[in-house]
Amino acid sequence: MNIKTTVKYVLAFAVLSTLGNVVQAAEITAPEDSTRRLSVEVYPNSESYVLGELVKLKIRITNRSDQPIILSKMPGVDTGDISVLLAESGGFRKYIGPRWGTADVFKSSPIELAPEEYIETKATLLYHHRMETNHLSTLSARQINRDYIDTDYVFASSGTYRIKAVFSGGDSLGKVESEPVSVSVREPQGDALKVWNALKDDAGLGYFIQQGGPNGDPRSSESRALVEILNDLVEAHPESPQVDDIRSSLSKYAATLEKLKEMRLLQE
Repeated sequence: MNIKTTVKYVLAFAVLSTLGNVVQAAEITAPEDSTRRLSVEVYPNSESYVLGELVKLKIRITNRSDQPIILSKMPGVDTGDISVLLAESGGFRKYIGPRWGTADVFKSSPIELAPEEYIETKATLLYHHRMETNHLSTLSARQINRDYIDTDYVFASSGTYRIKAVFSGGDSLGKVESEPVSVSVREPQGDALKVWNALKDDAGLGYFIQQGGPNGDPRSSESRALVEILNDLVEAHPESPQVDDIRSSLSKYAATLEKLKEMRLLQE
């Protein structure tokens, strides 16, 4: 073996040794898989609903590691770090409720989760903020319709749906998905059908029921018209399964008007 060949072997060995040390270091310092550190679970308030009924979810995030975990803020659909996706026969598509992702995150404080400690947040599903695609190219419109629900309500037809939640924890925690849960959505009958028909005619009613107020100035004539319709539905169909949530939304709206009166922003 000549000197040149010997030098080549020595250099090759040195390079391989260095690479081995780099790989070993990467294995030692690689962050723990976020799906092992955190778990996300979804608990609907019922296994069965009629069309037009408000779905209420409890979303639980648990620290499954043996070390404390710091969350940058209280997670929720309002702050945008929890998403809800649904699927019927095809793939999962994203749902967007009223004012989701619009909360002021700068006022939030970090949260520390001890091992096996969990926090819970809530979400409701009814009105969907459907994305308009008329101004987009055909390709872009198709992509949006693949990724997002394309109806004004979370459930536009009866069937069995799967629901899952996704927590986005940034660079340090990554994304963690829950296992899907299944719910059954039934065709309404009798009074429930009449309520659903009214909701289908005006998605603003669904927004009002879910949010406890209108999508706009609560003092406007349009808002008062929605209130009148909802009051009529409660009076005409008191046994409908959607009515309890309608009553609750009207109570929240009335409380909002009282606050406006106290602030002298609404005349008697």
